[in-house]
Amino acid sequence: MQAYSAYYEKGHIIPVGNFNIPERRKLIITVLDEYVPEVKIDDITLASQQSLSKDWLLPEEDEAWADL
Repeated sequence: MQAYSAYYEKGHIIPVGNFNIPERRKLIITVLDEYVPEVKIDDITLASQQSLSKDWLLPEEDEAWADL
């Protein structure tokens, strides 16, 4: 499974993006000791994320970015 970002707000961990986790799975969450300023995500960004993620999550994309 791909790695996904999350952010912490008022006692909750909120996933960024849409993904499916099969039932009854364990999760590993890493909390980094660095401050991340609040970022406002506009509606266009959220609306386009699902469509664009179809291309982002292809194995070919992982290969193309592997050397970075």
